[in-house]
Amino acid sequence: MRAVLCALLCNCRYALRADDDERLVAVALEHLRRYHPVAPVGEEWVREIVTARAYEIDYAAVYPGNLGTEEV
Repeated sequence: MRAVLCALLCNCRYALRADDDERLVAVALEHLRRYHPVAPVGEEWVREIVTARAYEIDYAAVYPGNLGTEEV
């Protein structure tokens, strides 16, 4: 999973997520159109931000009180 922080795009502190950079560009453009329609941004600029600043997210299971994390 790839992610990019909206602070880099529109300063609203959301983290956008998608499976790859191409889909992340589409998600970012949709976010900007929906929540920031007057922002003067173009696809090329969004693509540059995603290419330079997107990062990988690895999800890990976390159990409260260390339940399920002990080695047997």
